[in-house]
Amino acid sequence: MKKTILVVDDEKNARDNLREIIEDIMGLSMAEADCARTAVELLRNRVFDLILTDLRMPGDSGMLVLEEARKICPETPVIIMTAFGSADEAGEALQKGAYDFLSKPLRAGTVEEKIAETLRLDEKQEAPDAFDRIIGSSDALKETLKTARQAAPTDATILIEGESGTGKGLLAECIHEASPRSKGKFVVIHCANTPQDILMSELFGHEKGSFTGAISQHKGKFEEAGEGTVFIDEVGTLPLKVQTILLRVLQDKKFERLGGNETIISKARVIAATNENLSELVKAGRFREDLLYRLKVVSLTMPPLRVRKGDIPLLIDHFLAQANKETSKNVTISKIAREMMEKYSWSGNIREIHNVIEALVIKNSSGEVTPRDLPKEILQENGAPKEDKTSAAALWEKLDNMTLEEIKKELIDRKLKAGKTKTQIADELGISRRSLYRLPESYGIKKKKEEE
Repeated sequence: MKKTILVVDDEKNARDNLREIIEDIMGLSMAEADCARTAVELLRNRVFDLILTDLRMPGDSGMLVLEEARKICPETPVIIMTAFGSADEAGEALQKGAYDFLSKPLRAGTVEEKIAETLRLDEKQEAPDAFDRIIGSSDALKETLKTARQAAPTDATILIEGESGTGKGLLAECIHEASPRSKGKFVVIHCANTPQDILMSELFGHEKGSFTGAISQHKGKFEEAGEGTVFIDEVGTLPLKVQTILLRVLQDKKFERLGGNETIISKARVIAATNENLSELVKAGRFREDLLYRLKVVSLTMPPLRVRKGDIPLLIDHFLAQANKETSKNVTISKIAREMMEKYSWSGNIREIHNVIEALVIKNSSGEVTPRDLPKEILQENGAPKEDKTSAAALWEKLDNMTLEEIKKELIDRKLKAGKTKTQIADELGISRRSLYRLPESYGIKKKKEEE
């Protein structure tokens, strides 16, 4: 996996120049922050291999980034970027734990050498972990990945269960990449809503003339995979006749093409996935019990997002960075919009997060996603009115027609009705209690300082 560098600088041109060095020239990955506070939030949610931070920035300086990095990720080296001649500041940073410093204006060759030296890029790197593509650090996900890593080097058939959109296909790919079969093909067949004859042809192939339209011989997925991996998605939808043939392949490693007599030896490994309860399908007579046991030699479950809420911020950051790169944009998400997204249930799981963020970035022209840009489902789950059924923008029509004073008054009124204390209201508004008490009496804030 590529090493990732966090660059902290309030100047966009400086960040762009460093991205050209880090990504285009050195082939590494880069994340960026335009202020110290944003950088600290990133450090709390992601792991970086190196931090490059400007020292002098509006608001909090790069020294805050250094100090917080020493607490959050003490093993991550920090390089301070300072204006030429700021020796005293650089010395102070080194005393506080900075790995090194770079003098501005930066020179591409010097930056490249310093990064290579710090990350020891000239030394032999460890083999990348195939499972690094799966984003998350929740206990439920860690347990699944632990078993997947143990099963990957074996030839055991694997059944991956989980709701739609949880990443079952990606997990299957990672298992293949981490296995001795990684040099072979990873072939996929989607079973849902596919007619029986087409499924049999796609899995096992067919001979010329075996059915109407079969104008030539066709090799199926098991032949195409060779000694690689066949991933059967939504295996619970397989017709019983196809289940019988698949059972024979798993037991005897043999099959014939549709309409043919030649016995073909299967050398492929099988990984299957389902969003249905196969045990219930067995009871209903829709799935063979012996096939179920053959498929789940190793059983894995991809947990839904509702049991791994802590992974949502990581996924938002991942897909936002991905969408920005694909669209050559630098869209950010406002604090309130991010909070609303993190509270949302995401019933469509990872696929829903991916699709929503991709759409938000593509449609965005302001450079920042705000609550008014979010889909109405997210707004409504966060307390927005449910009357409107057409667009999220309509939910904000009332706000658009209010003055700033009216907005402030309504906001405070909502917080009071929600039972918030005056201290909580002041904190959430980012003002002092004294400023809160200076508001007009019509806002509903009593002048005397009551015990709360």
